[in-house]
Amino acid sequence: MGTAWYFGAKKHSFLEFDESFNASIPHMDFGTPISTEPLSENETIEGVFSPKALVFSLNKVGLTTEVLQQAPGLSLFHKIAQESPESLPQLALYLERQGELELSRLVYERMIDSSEHRELSLVEVRKHLLRLSQTTSMWVSDPAETTALTLHLSSSSALKSQLVQYLQQLTPYIYQCSGGLVKLEAELTLKENSNSGNLVSFWVEGTGPKGKKSQTLTKMIPSSDASEAFFASFYELVSAHLSLTPQLLNPPPLTTALSAKEQLSTDISRWMWMIFAQSL
Repeated sequence: MGTAWYFGAKKHSFLEFDESFNASIPHMDFGTPISTEPLSENETIEGVFSPKALVFSLNKVGLTTEVLQQAPGLSLFHKIAQESPESLPQLALYLERQGELELSRLVYERMIDSSEHRELSLVEVRKHLLRLSQTTSMWVSDPAETTALTLHLSSSSALKSQLVQYLQQLTPYIYQCSGGLVKLEAELTLKENSNSGNLVSFWVEGTGPKGKKSQTLTKMIPSSDASEAFFASFYELVSAHLSLTPQLLNPPPLTTALSAKEQLSTDISRWMWMIFAQSL
């Protein structure tokens, strides 16, 4: 027999999703402290900043500086990322100097999801994304614009306490990482007298009448470092689904340079989260 536990239901209030929960993006250790202060006036990326170079790069892909005054969309700068990736660091720097922190963050996100030829290393891009995520607002402020998805987990009842703990961390964290675009409601199915050991099956499903299911990922959750394995499994699940999206690059693979939880906040852009939600 299996027992299903629903996260977010009133009858299990101790597991309710709390939108007021501030799931802060963790500090990532890159060997030196990461400053959240704005760039200094004289700081440059890969050489001297040139406004003329910026205008040329924008014109090269059919854009003008007027695009900088438009209300941004999550896919903004996708074209320039594909056709003129070398201009992205200068563009991000220019926008930040102009006080356009949200637009600057979008440029760095295009280095993750749209540009195969990065002028900056992933380490540097992640540092800038982390810094800017702490100074920009949630993308979605209206709960009506948030997409609810159900994360299904199936495992042995012996793992109940661990999985409940990790889900309590994951659900508000993904809401924060996605800028309010994705709200996870978790359903945990526990199998009594199961011989599955530490195996856990993950899949995500849309909650609407035409909701679709992602593929199912079954992973071993080891006794040691179980939290990292849990977040890594969810990252792999989301990455595998996004790999089916032709207009975006695949998220970077898991790395030992930072935790899977940290990669969920830097290596999956908000545009990726939006497309992930819309596809289910």
